[in-house]
Amino acid sequence: MSDQSEDAGGEGVDWPPGLPPLASTQPLKGGFICSTTMGFLADGREVVVKRCPYPAEVEADGLAALAGAGAPVPAVLGVAGHVLVLERVGGPPDWPALGRAIAGLHRRTEDRFGWHRDTSRA
Repeated sequence: MSDQSEDAGGEGVDWPPGLPPLASTQPLKGGFICSTTMGFLADGREVVVKRCPYPAEVEADGLAALAGAGAPVPAVLGVAGHVLVLERVGGPPDWPALGRAIAGLHRRTEDRFGWHRDTSRA
């Protein structure tokens, strides 16, 4: 995937405002849709940066919903255009907690069916 938003320092047109620049990066394996790298911000925080072909706010919105339901998800540190910057988390996955949170999401009811925004055109 071509990423026209990235310059040599890891920043670019889509870099989240107010977030320090990347000091170093290394590619992460996996990810079928987005280009994903691990890196360190200039302030020392370890992050995961996703560069997506869709507006990254769509994924940030979904992560916020999961976090609101108690799912163990990484914090969104910044989002701009097609770039999503997440805190890097380590350790083994907490599959039971994730399962409980997703079950809780499925028990919620609202006034309407579906997501609050159309993500098919993201």
